[in-house]
Amino acid sequence: SSVTPLLIMNFNGSFSTVVIIQLSDLDLNIVKKFRPLATSLDTTYISITNTTVYDTFGNPSVAISPYSAHEAALFVPDFVSPQLLRFDLNLSSNQLILTFSETMDVSTLNVSAFVFHSAPNGAFSSYQLTSGAAVSKSNDVVVTLQLSITDSNNIRNITTLAISSNTTYLSVSSYAMKDMANNSLLITQLPVTNYVPDAIDPYLLSFRLDLNTGVLFLTFH
Repeated sequence: SSVTPLLIMNFNGSFSTVVIIQLSDLDLNIVKKFRPLATSLDTTYISITNTTVYDTFGNPSVAISPYSAHEAALFVPDFVSPQLLRFDLNLSSNQLILTFSETMDVSTLNVSAFVFHSAPNGAFSSYQLTSGAAVSKSNDVVVTLQLSITDSNNIRNITTLAISSNTTYLSVSSYAMKDMANNSLLITQLPVTNYVPDAIDPYLLSFRLDLNTGVLFLTFH
């Protein structure tokens, strides 16, 4: 079983027998990572310490241990579609760093749903990714995509695309990835936040020599 302490909580309300706590985004995203925790009424329980709340006379709350945790009286699942908030592109490491509004299910990543554009309206140069994989299999708010050699080289072959921060935009389709509650991503297009150009010297991988034609073939990384 999973026990997730809530570290950041905001009390909102006056003195009452009902205490309403607004969970922080940090806490919500941590809870969503630990599936099947809080995915249904049957998987949503709470434990508290004796310092959780105090009554008006200063008496502490009675502790409830994780071993006798109370089941929720009502559970409302996550129906909100996640959104891509920003992205960074590093062409020296060939990585696309994606930051979402909530914890994402990395296993649902569909690389072909990401398209680079050289302008915000997509009317100029563009390139749709064909392959690649997440660097980590851990579900998280930030997902780093390692571009394939084919995609990274094809992007470089388009001389008007992703050559600066002003020529780097990304659009995502709804099927690009889903959150931990299986909600599809909102369709959006964003300019790059941090852009790192290719600063790696090319190096020779292999070569072929044809003495009949006198042609030397050089293959670089």
